Amino acid sequence: MTDIKKAQKPKVKDYGNFLALWRMLLYLRGYKLALFLMLMCMIGEALATMGTLSLIKPMTDLMFTGRLIDRPEEGKLSHFVLGRPNESANSETVGVVGVGGMEDQTVRSIRSFFTQYITPQTTTVAIDLTRVEGIGPEGWSAIALGQTMADQTTGTKLIVALPQNIEFPESVTTASQHSICLTTTSQTWQTCLTQIIRDAEVPPSPKQDIAIAANSFKAKAYDAIMPYIGYIERYSKGNLFMVMGMLLGVMLFFALLMAIFGYGLNYYASMLARIVAIKMQEELFARSMQQDVAYFARKRDADLMSIVMSDTVVVTDTVEIIFSGLVRTPITLVTLLIAMLIISPKLTLFCMTVLPVMGILIALLGRTVRRYGRTMRERAADQNVVVQEAYTGIRVIKAFNTEAREASRFHVLNNRLMRDFKRVVIATEAGERAIRLLGFITIGLMIFFGGWIVLGTRELSASDFTLFVALLSQVFRPLQAISKTNSRLQRGLACCDRIYAVLDEEPTIVDAPDATAMPKIAKEIQFKNLCFRYDNTDHDTLCDINITVPCGQKVAIVGETGSGKSTLVNLLPRFFDPTKGQILIDSRDIRTVTQASLRDQIALITQETVLFDDTVANNIAYGKPDATKEEIIEAAKQANAHKFITERLDNAYDTIIGTRGGRLSGGERQRLAIARAILKNAPILILDEATSALDTETESLIQEALDRVMIGRTVFVIAHRLSTIRNCDIIYVMDKGQIVESGSQQELLDIPNGRYARFYNIQFGGGNNNHETNN
Repeated sequence: MTDIKKAQKPKVKDYGNFLALWRMLLYLRGYKLALFLMLMCMIGEALATMGTLSLIKPMTDLMFTGRLIDRPEEGKLSHFVLGRPNESANSETVGVVGVGGMEDQTVRSIRSFFTQYITPQTTTVAIDLTRVEGIGPEGWSAIALGQTMADQTTGTKLIVALPQNIEFPESVTTASQHSICLTTTSQTWQTCLTQIIRDAEVPPSPKQDIAIAANSFKAKAYDAIMPYIGYIERYSKGNLFMVMGMLLGVMLFFALLMAIFGYGLNYYASMLARIVAIKMQEELFARSMQQDVAYFARKRDADLMSIVMSDTVVVTDTVEIIFSGLVRTPITLVTLLIAMLIISPKLTLFCMTVLPVMGILIALLGRTVRRYGRTMRERAADQNVVVQEAYTGIRVIKAFNTEAREASRFHVLNNRLMRDFKRVVIATEAGERAIRLLGFITIGLMIFFGGWIVLGTRELSASDFTLFVALLSQVFRPLQAISKTNSRLQRGLACCDRIYAVLDEEPTIVDAPDATAMPKIAKEIQFKNLCFRYDNTDHDTLCDINITVPCGQKVAIVGETGSGKSTLVNLLPRFFDPTKGQILIDSRDIRTVTQASLRDQIALITQETVLFDDTVANNIAYGKPDATKEEIIEAAKQANAHKFITERLDNAYDTIIGTRGGRLSGGERQRLAIARAILKNAPILILDEATSALDTETESLIQEALDRVMIGRTVFVIAHRLSTIRNCDIIYVMDKGQIVESGSQQELLDIPNGRYARFYNIQFGGGNNNHETNN
């Protein structure tokens, strides 16, 4: 069983969020129309949501006041600003210039000016208001106050210059005993301008703020739709509930649009997410198939299976989150925030101050979730190892009574997974609750601040404030869930890190840039000064191997376990590359030809026969997919497999043989493997313990088939049953990675105290016939 703690696991690079998401979305190239339609659904849903909520205010106003919309005041264009006063040498005359809009609390500066300068010591006070953009009640009230103070102060005259064509309210007189209000066309004003105002500072015009711009926009929009609004208001006076029903119908229409667009959004998000997962799975599997054999020796099968099959499924959820959260939520929020800005820019900006705090909190917790999310995927892979080993080794487990031990191993891994899961849940829930708390605090402060605006400054009506609260509730709904959404996203990105680690690992055995196809072998195969060392070992598995095998020769390689027999033949199809030396075919280094053309000339039959969960015919034709039925049957006959295929299997060549050929016996599987090699018709054949672990009768049938398949081919036979190599032309004996003996069987038996002779005597000598040399 695999030691989970010591087993090598893939090194995972922590990709940044943006890079991981970008690589993921690159799989959607070619699906621009679907992305566009999904984006339109997002925008449509956001607009429909805003339309539904926007009808709350007019319905409320119509029911209680008989009006659909109150026209906003357009006159508030900017704040009022006074310049620096111009005082005479003896302070008897004072002049000042004011600019801006006299419509809000900023006119308090005029009151302060009057209080400071309308005194008995001052004979004339002049204020230039010809540049103001408008005068509201607050402004007229300030001017009236100045007139009253001048009339009550002996010897002080107040001169106020106003824009042309101004309409005076009743509270302000054009002239009194000690004050006068005049326009720029007045001769008195011209004199005053020359003598008093000429050197007064003209302050820069105040910039229009966002609140004033919003009011102006609302006023203009109101004027555009006023004819229609007026008709509805007049009609509703005798048919209130009919009009309310019509408005309710419009609201339901927007709600229907919201549902339709939401359906379309979820449909496209789910389909595109699945497309990403499928393409990622296909690329992962194709990429892993390009890796060399050493790669699979370094990695655990369960890790790779978990990444290809499980992590990509988590990615599906991640892509849906991207579309429904990362893309959909900002579009909805922007739409709602625009509506809120139109209603009250001050309140909107106040509510937005909490967003940076939320962003920092989400980012910090997201790192924790991603780290433990990656660990959870690794724990899941460990569980897959335990389950896979337990199910495949069930006979051993039963034989040694270790069921409880295996269950305990699985329990320990589950506990580790549970600890990581708790950490993820703690981080996720802490973030969500903190964001909710921030949301409630923001709403509470907004209600307090909004109440002051509604009751204190009258800048916002009660119905506008009600609509603002409704819109704000829709804004905080996705924000409150964003922590949990981010948690799911970070777990998906942790899977992406594992996926990209596989995709980014380059194969160590690749074709040379100038590699060409290898022609069919015509002369010989040479192993020249060959050495090889496996990764993470400190000694050579093969050392100074020199063998020349003429084309068509049958070569046997024997030796004890670990002597390097299988390693030597695994270098021929470039499953590994030698550390030193060369393998030459017809004097050409196999590293200078393409791997595909090299392996096309090699057929391999191993002790552990690998078959696929497919039909008998497809397994035989695995190396030649375009083979005809007749060619498949002929290959089966030569492999002594035709009889059991047609007599024992229900559907003959169309029978599904199960995973790894589980419905067949060992000998039957081996004969199918031989038929597969025969059909491929490769000039080089490698037999790696092809007849081990078989009974005598089955071995005889297989050996007969092997004798036929070896005719006319260059054959390498690895065997510990020496009876299977009796027809070989030459035998090489290996020990500790070196060739220690070579020759025909008789020549090797004639070597005094030779290794081959010892193997032979163990297998065929008296009293030790059952003892066999291990691979």
